[in-house]
Amino acid sequence: MAGKQMAKKFGVPVLSASQLNGMGEVRESKALEQDADTLLFIADDGVKIGKMRNGQRDAIIRLFLHGDVQKFLTYQTQ
Repeated sequence: MAGKQMAKKFGVPVLSASQLNGMGEVRESKALEQDADTLLFIADDGVKIGKMRNGQRDAIIRLFLHGDVQKFLTYQTQ
């Protein structure tokens, strides 16, 4: 059974990290990009949603790193 089908059967997420090539595409394999339900990119101002099946694309999730406890938090504007 393939990984994606197994994850759906057991209701668990599968995360994979990948580098981008010089043109901003997933470096290892086009199959990763095609099979993924969601692609997230780390950007200067947060996390960019590059691909989302059945959802909004190109949105920025504004996050910041709270270095004291090493976790990302939602950016709150004052």
